[in-house]
Amino acid sequence: MKKTKKGYGKKALSVSLSMALMLGGTAPVQAADLFSDQTAEESTSMELYPEENTAEESNTADFAADETENGAEDFSAGQEDQADEFSAGDEDSSKAAVAEVQSASHVISTAADLPTGGIAEGETYELAADIILTSGQQISSIAGTLDGKGHVITLADKPLADKVSGTIQNLGVAGSSTLTLSDGQGSVANTVTGTIQNCYSTVSSNAASDYMDTIGGFVGNLQGTVTNCYFAGNTDMFGGGIAATNGGSYKISHTLWASGMSAVGMGRTDNISDDSKTKMTADQIKASVDILNTEIPSTGFRWALPSDGSNNGLPVLTEGSGTPAEVNWDSLKVAIESTEKLTESDYTETSWKAVSEALAEAREMLDAGTASQSEVNAAAKKLSDAVNALKKQKPEAPVKIPEGVTVTHITSADQIENIWSGTEGQYYVLDNDITLTGDYMNFCEFNGVFDGQGHTVTLKDSQGLFTRVGESGVVQNTAFKGTIGNVWENTGALGGSIKGAVLNCSVEISGSYACGFAKKLSGGVIANSISFGESPKGALFAQYETADDPGLVKNCYWTDTLSMPSVPEGVLVNSTSRDETEMKTLDLVDVLNNGRGDNGTKWGQSSEGFPYFGENQSYKPDTEVWPELPAENQYQVEFSAYNGSAKETLTDSRLQVSPDSVNAFKVAGRLSLKDYQAPEGSHLEWNCTEMKPSGAMAMDLSSGDLYVYRNGKTLITATQINSDGSSKVVAYVSVIATTKKIEAVRLLIDGQDITNGSFTVAGSETKKIQVQGKYTGEDDFSDMAFSSFLYKAADGSVISNDESYSSFFFLKPGTSSITVSAKAQPDISAKVDLTSTYVPIESIVPGMSGQQVIHGRNANSDGQEEDGRVAFNPIPGSAVVTPTNASYASDWTITSSDDTIGYYSNGSKVFVPKQSGKVTYTAEIKDTDPETGKTRTITGTSEVEFVYKNPLTSVTSPVTEVTVRSGESQDIDLSFTGEISDQGYNVTDPSMKWTFDKKGVVVITKKTSGYWKRQDGAPDTNNYFIGTDYRITGIGEGTVIATGTPVDQTNSPEPVKIRLTVTKGDGQDTDNKKLASEDVEKAVSYLTDLHQEKGYQYGDEWVVYALLRSGQTIDQDKLDAYYESVCATVKGWSADQKPTDIERVSLALTAMGKDITNVDGVNLAAMIYNSEKLKNGSNELIYALIALDAADIQIPGNAKWNRASIIRALGEFQNPTTGGIGLTDAKGGSSDITAMALQALAVYRNHNTAAKNISDKALTYLANAMGDDFGYGTCESTAQVLLALTSMGIDPLSDDFGTVNMNMITNLTGYIQSDNGFSHSMSISKSSEMSTVQALQALDSYRRFVNKETTYWDLKNKGEHAKHSWDAGTVTKKSTCKTKGTKSYTCTWCGEKKTESTALAAHKWSSWKTTKSATVFAPKQITRTCSVCAKKETKNSGSKLKSTIKLNAYGIRLNPGKSTSKVKVSGLAKGDSVKSWKSSNTAIVKVDKKGVITAQKKTGTAYITVTLASKKTAKLKVVVQKGTVRTAAITGLQSRITISKGKTTTLKPIRRPITSAEKLTYSSSNKAVATVSSKGVVRGVKKGTAVITVRSGKVSYKCRVTVK
Repeated sequence: MKKTKKGYGKKALSVSLSMALMLGGTAPVQAADLFSDQTAEESTSMELYPEENTAEESNTADFAADETENGAEDFSAGQEDQADEFSAGDEDSSKAAVAEVQSASHVISTAADLPTGGIAEGETYELAADIILTSGQQISSIAGTLDGKGHVITLADKPLADKVSGTIQNLGVAGSSTLTLSDGQGSVANTVTGTIQNCYSTVSSNAASDYMDTIGGFVGNLQGTVTNCYFAGNTDMFGGGIAATNGGSYKISHTLWASGMSAVGMGRTDNISDDSKTKMTADQIKASVDILNTEIPSTGFRWALPSDGSNNGLPVLTEGSGTPAEVNWDSLKVAIESTEKLTESDYTETSWKAVSEALAEAREMLDAGTASQSEVNAAAKKLSDAVNALKKQKPEAPVKIPEGVTVTHITSADQIENIWSGTEGQYYVLDNDITLTGDYMNFCEFNGVFDGQGHTVTLKDSQGLFTRVGESGVVQNTAFKGTIGNVWENTGALGGSIKGAVLNCSVEISGSYACGFAKKLSGGVIANSISFGESPKGALFAQYETADDPGLVKNCYWTDTLSMPSVPEGVLVNSTSRDETEMKTLDLVDVLNNGRGDNGTKWGQSSEGFPYFGENQSYKPDTEVWPELPAENQYQVEFSAYNGSAKETLTDSRLQVSPDSVNAFKVAGRLSLKDYQAPEGSHLEWNCTEMKPSGAMAMDLSSGDLYVYRNGKTLITATQINSDGSSKVVAYVSVIATTKKIEAVRLLIDGQDITNGSFTVAGSETKKIQVQGKYTGEDDFSDMAFSSFLYKAADGSVISNDESYSSFFFLKPGTSSITVSAKAQPDISAKVDLTSTYVPIESIVPGMSGQQVIHGRNANSDGQEEDGRVAFNPIPGSAVVTPTNASYASDWTITSSDDTIGYYSNGSKVFVPKQSGKVTYTAEIKDTDPETGKTRTITGTSEVEFVYKNPLTSVTSPVTEVTVRSGESQDIDLSFTGEISDQGYNVTDPSMKWTFDKKGVVVITKKTSGYWKRQDGAPDTNNYFIGTDYRITGIGEGTVIATGTPVDQTNSPEPVKIRLTVTKGDGQDTDNKKLASEDVEKAVSYLTDLHQEKGYQYGDEWVVYALLRSGQTIDQDKLDAYYESVCATVKGWSADQKPTDIERVSLALTAMGKDITNVDGVNLAAMIYNSEKLKNGSNELIYALIALDAADIQIPGNAKWNRASIIRALGEFQNPTTGGIGLTDAKGGSSDITAMALQALAVYRNHNTAAKNISDKALTYLANAMGDDFGYGTCESTAQVLLALTSMGIDPLSDDFGTVNMNMITNLTGYIQSDNGFSHSMSISKSSEMSTVQALQALDSYRRFVNKETTYWDLKNKGEHAKHSWDAGTVTKKSTCKTKGTKSYTCTWCGEKKTESTALAAHKWSSWKTTKSATVFAPKQITRTCSVCAKKETKNSGSKLKSTIKLNAYGIRLNPGKSTSKVKVSGLAKGDSVKSWKSSNTAIVKVDKKGVITAQKKTGTAYITVTLASKKTAKLKVVVQKGTVRTAAITGLQSRITISKGKTTTLKPIRRPITSAEKLTYSSSNKAVATVSSKGVVRGVKKGTAVITVRSGKVSYKCRVTVK
C-alpha cells in the first residue's frame, strides 16, 4: 500500500486537499473526484503526477540535487500560480496538496506491498515492519531507494532484487530456505551498479551448477559499492562471501563475511578495504561491530549487538546517528611499544627509515586522539609492516660463531656441493684447503656463515663456491685462487652476486669470465679484503646493482691492473687500487690486520709479496725495474706511437708506455728495426716473454704492433725466421707499461671541446666522447685510451651507454649528462650535459628478407627448445629503422608468423631458423611525439624463406627385415643422401618420424641427439648436426611394419619400411617392482653413509623425510639433534621468511611426528598460509599445498591463503599453449616443476575444476616432453615425473609413459654410480645428494604405488590395524531407479575386498525448470525430469501475477474537436494487454481502440475507461472546455541543482495537464552565474547562485542553481 509521510491512502489525501482549499477560500474538491468510481484497491496504484526523469545531466556535468527543500520552497508565497489539474480551471488551487503528493514516500507493511515491478529513480520505499515474501517475489530493479528502517525481509526462493542502480540501506535479509543461485547471483541482489549500505544477509545459498557457477553470498556481479554490511549465511565454498564477480568502479569497505572462498569469488581485489578481505566466523563478526560502524553513512541507523539475543546474537541495526563507535587504540599502542624496544643500529638505514617514519606518524596520531578507527587500524598496520620489512645491518668485520651451536666442518668439495638449501642460521667451518674441479656444481644461495679459518679454496676451471651470497650470508677468512671455468657469463669465486657480506678474504683468480668475488655487488658488504691476479672482468666484482641497500666496499685494495665498475658516492670507503709494488708491502699487511676485528684470521706477507693468511715469509722485492736484456741487439729498435708522432729510436732498447695512451684497439704503437732488411726467404716475428702480469701486453707477430692492456712489464724479442727453419733473435726490447698521473681531462665530441659544457644531438644518433688528458708535469693535452675511463650517464632511461665505452645514444628525446672519470684516479673527472631533439620515425622493416640458406645446428639449443628440436645456427640481425637516428629507433620488437619455422629472439637480437619453409617477420615500433604526446605504432614486414644447404633426396636402409628379442636392442645404420652430398656436405635435416602399424611391440629411438662434425677437408666441418644413428628395441612379442618418413620433404624422398619381428627373449620381463626396491636400498645406503658421522641438522630436511618415508630408522639422538637445530633456526624467522624453507621443514617434522603448529612456540603452518611471498614462484605454492596436506592442517577462515586460492594461483604459472608450468612465470615450463605441481594437485584433481584443468594440460605436456629413452634428460626431472604419476595413481608403465621393459624406473638406473648414489646426468660419473634424494623419493613412491599403499606425501597416521578399515568404496555397478547396483569396498590397510548390493537409487531429478512463465491468467509452470528413466513431473509454482496498470495521467483537458494520443498505458503484468478504451459519454469525448482521445463539440466531463484482458481497469477524467487549456502545475523538476563551471544540465519539466496549450519558457535571475536556453539547457558560467524560472502560462517553478 502506498502511503504519504503524514497519512495513509485516500483519506489522508482528501483531508489534506480539503484543508488546503478551505484555507485558500475555494470550495474543496473531494478526493472522490480525483479517483472517480475506482475502487480503493485500484486507487492505491495510481499517481496524480507520475514522475519522469527529473534532470538529465550532460556527460560532463557534475550534478547533485538537494531534496530537502522540494515542496517547502517551491510552494511558498512566490509560487501562487500552480494548481491541481482537476480544479475546473481554477489556477489558484491549493499548493499544499501538490506538495503533499510530491514528497510522498511509499511504505511497505506487508509482502503484498513489495514493489516487484521496480523502484523508479527518485522514489523511496520504506519498511514499516518485518515481512516474509512468497514464492516468486522479487524486486525487478531498484533505481531509487529501498530503506529497511532496521527491519528484515525474509526471502522465499529468489534474491531480493535483480538489478540495483539506486540504493538499498538499513535492511536485514533472511531466508526461509536455502536459495539455489545461478552464475553471478547473490542473496540481496544479482547485479549492483548502485550502493548497498548498512545491510546484512543471513541467507544460505547453493550454486545451481557445481561445475562452472560462481555465486556470491551477498550480491552477484558488483560494479557499484557495498559498505558497512555483513554476510553471515552459508554459500558455495568456491564462491565469494561478498560478491560473485566484480568490475567497473566497484568498492567494498568495512564489510564482513563468514562463508565463501574469498571476498570476491572471481575478480579484482584492488578496491577492497583491509578489514573486508578476511573471512570471519560468526563470533568474530559479533566482536567486530566497530568495523561495521567505521565511517558509517548517515542513514539514521548504526550497528549494535541485540540485547535480547535475536538474530542469533549477530549485529542488528538500531536507530541512531552514524557517529562511529568509540575508537579502539590498543593495536596502535602495542605496535608503538614493540617498535620502541628495537635498536636502530641493528638495522640498515633504508629499512629503518620506513620504521622511523611510520613510528612518528603513529605517535602523532596517538597524541592527537582524533583519528577514526580505520585510520588507527591503517597506522598500526603500516608500522607493523615496516617492522616486518626491517633488514639486519650487515657485519663489516668477521663474526664470532656462537657457543653451543651446531657447526658443520668442511673437509672436501663434495660436502659443499651437497649444500643446496636451508643454510640460513647455519655455521660452516673449513678445516683444510679444498679444490673445486670442473664438474663441481652448487645451486645454493648461501645464507649462513662460512668461515675459511685462513684456508684456501682453489678453483680448477670450476664455477664459484656458491650460486650467490644471500642477504644473511657471511663468507669470511677465506682465500680464493685458481681459474673460473664451465661458465658462460661473468662469474666470481662466490658466484653471481653478493647480497650479504664477504669479510677478511682474498681473491686471486683468472679465466675469461672471472670477476673477483662475484658478478654483481647487490647491496652487500665487502670489507677488509684484497684482489690481485688476472681477473679480467673486475677486481672485486664486475657490476654494481642498485638494491634497497647501497652496498659497501670498505678497507679493500686491488692491483691497478684490474678494473672496477663505477659505484655511487659513499660505496667505496678507504678502498682503492694500488700498483703491484704497493700491494707487496708490510704496510698493507698492517692495514689488513688492523681491520680484521676480533674474529678475523691474521694476515702476513707471502714469499711473493702479496698479503696472505699466515706468518710473514721471506720476500725479496724485484729491485730491477726494467726487464734485463739477455744479449746485445744487432739492430737499433724504433717505435712509432699510435697518434702519428715522429718515430723515435729507443735508448738502451727501453720503452715506457701507458695503458692510457692507446687507440681503440689498445695499440700503443709499432716497433721496427732500424736499417733492417730481411734476407730472401726470411721474415721477422715479434713476441712477448717474461711478462708480468700475464696478459698485460701483446705483440702482433708480423706487424710489430704493441698492444697494452694494463700496467705491467715484458721483454719483447725480434726473431728472424730463416728459410731453412732456423731462427735467431736479432733484437730485444725492455718494456714497462705504467699509468701516469693525470692532472686534468678534456672532453670532445666531433672535435668540439664540450668539457663541463653542453652538446645537442639529433634523435638517437650515436656519438663518441674523445678524452684528452694532461699528465702531471706536462703542458699539453694528449689523446687517451677510452678504456682508461668510465662514462656514467645520469639517467639511464634517457641515454644508453656502457660505462666502459665512450659511445652513447639517446633512447628518447630529453636531457641528461655523462660524467667521465679516470679508472685509476676517480677524482679526475669532467661532465657534459647532453640534449636530444625529436626525430620522428618514417618506417621500419625486419633486417632480414629473401632466401636464407641454413645448414649447421646450434648445439646450445639441443634439449632447450620447447618442441624438443635442435634449432639451426642463429642469424644475427635487427630491425631497420628509417631514419637511422629516429628518437625511438631502438625500442622495437620482431615477431614471427610461424615459430615452428623460425622465430626471433628479441633478447639476443637473432633470427632463429627451426626448419625449411616460408615465414613472415613483423617489426613493430612505437613513436611518441613529445609535443603532442600522441603515440604512433609503425610496423613493417619481410618475407623470409629458409632453405636447406643440402636437402635430402633419399634415405635407404641396409635391411628390410629385422628380428630382435624382447628386451634387447639392435642398431640400424640408415644412409642419407642429399643434393650435394657428393661434395662432402652432411644432409641438413636427416630427421625421421617413425610410425608402426601396431603399438607395444617395438620402439625405434635415436642413439645420439647430435654431434660435432670434425672432418678435415669437409666443407661443413666444425658444424653441429643432429644424429642419424637409430636403435631398435623390442618391448613385446609380435611383428610390425615400421615406416620411417623423412621430415625433410623438399624433394619428396620415399619413406623407409622395415618389417620388425620381436621374439621372446631369453630373460624375463623386467621386474620393475624389484628393480625399484633394489635402487631404493642403494640410495638409502648412499645417504646414510654420507650422514653417518655428521648426522642431520637444519638444511637436511629432504634427506630426513626421504629416509623416514622409505621406512628407515634414524637414531633418536640424531633426530633430536636435528630438531634442536630446526628450533634454533625457526626462532629467528620473520613473516617474510622464504616459504620453501618453511614448507621443507614442515614436511620433515611431520614425518617425524612433530606438531608443526608449535615448533618451540612457532606456528609453521600459519607462516605458510599467511605468507606474503607465497606467489613469488610456483615452488612456493606447490609445497605449501603438500606441506599443509601432509600435516592435515585446518586453515582458518581469516588466513591469507586457503587451498582453493593456492590452486588458482598455481594455475597462473601454467603456459596456456604447452601446459607446462614455469618456476617464475607462465612463459616457459619445465618437466620437473610441472611434475611437482601435479604431486600437489593429485588429491584435488578429481573434485576441483581448477586443479583438473591444470592437471590435464600438465599431463599432456609431460607426455609430449618425454625423451626416446623414456626419461626427461636429468635424474631429478625423471624422478619428479615418476613421483607425480604415482601420486596421481597413474601407472608409469602405461602406453603414454612407458612399457614393462622401458620406463622411468629403468631410466633412473642409468644414473646410479659405484658408490650407490645417483648423478645429475648420465654424462657425469659423480654422485649428488640432491639427485639421490629425489631418485629415492620417486622410486619409493613407485614402490608404494605397486603395493597399493598411501601416496608418498600422505602422512596421515591411521593407527593399528585392529579391524578392517573400509574406504568409501568404489561403485562397480551404479544403482538406478530401475535396478540395484553393486559396490566394491577395499580396506585401506590390508587390501581386503567385499562386495555389497546397493539400494535402488532415487530418481535423478534435474533442477526444476520453468516451462511456462507466470501470467495474470495462470501461475508459473515448472517441470523436472529424471535423467535415468526420463520420467517427468510438472506442477504449478506460486500464484498468477497480479493485474496492474498505470496511466501517465488521470485527468486531461481538451478543446472541442481536438484529439490527443499523449495518454499512455504502462506497468502491465506479463500476459496482460489492453482490451478496450471506452468513453462514458461519447457526446462529449470519443476514444478509438488505439487510445486516441477526441473531444466532441459539446463541453463537459466524461471518463475514459481502459480495460485490460484481465478485466483490470483504469479511468481517465476528460474535461472538454472552450477556453484555452492552461497549465495548472509544473512537475518533474527539483528545487536545487548543482553543476560545475562550464558544464551543462537539461531541465525536463512536465506540464499538468499534459494537454496544456501554454508553452514552456525559461529565464535566469543571474546570467553571469548561469544561463538557460529555450530548450531548458542550463550552463554554469561562474561560481555563484542563480534562480532558473520555468514558466508555462501563469504557472512557474523556480530552481536554485549553484555553480561550483
